[in-house]
Amino acid sequence: MKLVPIFFLWHFVLAHWPLLAESDASCEIPYSRSSRVGWYEPTAPALPTILTEVTQTGTAVSTIAGILAGLDVTLLSQGTRAYTTLEIASCNDAALPDSGSLSWMDSPTQLSVGHDLLQYHVGAVVGNWILLTGITAGWSIVATQLGMARARIPGGLILPILFLMGPTSSSAVTLLRDGTAVQKVLGGCSITAQSMGLNMLSVFLSPAFFGAQWVRDGQEYAWADASEPNYVKHYGLLFSDYRGGRQFFVNAELLMSLATGVLKSYQATQTNCKDIVTAAAAVSLAYLASLIVLRPHAEFKDRLFFTSIAALESTALTMQAISLWTGTEESQSTTRTISESIVMVAEWTLTIRTLYDVGRRIYGFYQRSRAVPVKKLALSRPTTPLKSMILSIWLKSRLSVSIHKMI
Repeated sequence: MKLVPIFFLWHFVLAHWPLLAESDASCEIPYSRSSRVGWYEPTAPALPTILTEVTQTGTAVSTIAGILAGLDVTLLSQGTRAYTTLEIASCNDAALPDSGSLSWMDSPTQLSVGHDLLQYHVGAVVGNWILLTGITAGWSIVATQLGMARARIPGGLILPILFLMGPTSSSAVTLLRDGTAVQKVLGGCSITAQSMGLNMLSVFLSPAFFGAQWVRDGQEYAWADASEPNYVKHYGLLFSDYRGGRQFFVNAELLMSLATGVLKSYQATQTNCKDIVTAAAAVSLAYLASLIVLRPHAEFKDRLFFTSIAALESTALTMQAISLWTGTEESQSTTRTISESIVMVAEWTLTIRTLYDVGRRIYGFYQRSRAVPVKKLALSRPTTPLKSMILSIWLKSRLSVSIHKMI
């Protein structure tokens, strides 16, 4: 837990860097709102557009299905980031900030606020916060019927937060960089709210406030309530994937979503793909190193799987960054095709894993629903010969009526 302050520092730098950076800092091409269209010359996509769209749509659909099924935090987090990573890897293919509406993955509500060039980014920030508020309200209403512990709230809210964190921060940074005074205030409020939420979560998962313990359950270890009843049921989705002493790693997932969102915002300006891809590679390598050193996941198969996915993405971005700094135009094009293909393989692997886990979760629900009547029948089994005889006669009569109706 001594590493928690490092996450505080990492988060502070990532969250406040856009506020301090100049819009044209380190850009090789002059950049302004008025000259944006004049110099923009998109390159041909490295991979077929239809293939990229199908891959990203599959990732988006599987991620949403995973959220509804309540799957692992890391699986959903990496699935959402893989979508953004592919866009960063295809830096020169991206649309400009004011070139039209955003994808439904970036702005599920598809709101448009205002009539200026950044109306869709304003709509994304406002719409994503409204959507999160609506999900929270709806989930709370359901919890009043099922019970807070059974509904797994408030810990379950981490799932839609992970889904919306990256796109919201990306549009917020765009507003901070290019927006009007009012839009800058909106973007700053959004980034500040995300920053405060991350800090509060870090404190909540610190040893002083953490209410679960890592105990042996037979041959394995599992999380159990330490002091507060139903603590694991309420908040388990925040840390159930991780082993003892690593419950804070959910902050790393949120920070990665925030970082990729910021990089995506700057990548859309098309001003300096070399620096942006290099920064993305550095962030991805830092995440890979944290997975290798901390080994946060409780199960070995999860450690191997998620580390492999992070290694694929880090390799792709590092290859492309090195090529952009040292390669020729022809080698850069080839490397870009290879790196995007690697990221696409990672996306499809995550999609297949997500759909498989969703299927297992649905099958488990089905099995439990079928087991309920059998359990009730076993509990109401007669205990005397007279009750047994009466029940036998009643069952035979019901069976005869059913057979007669079928004939």
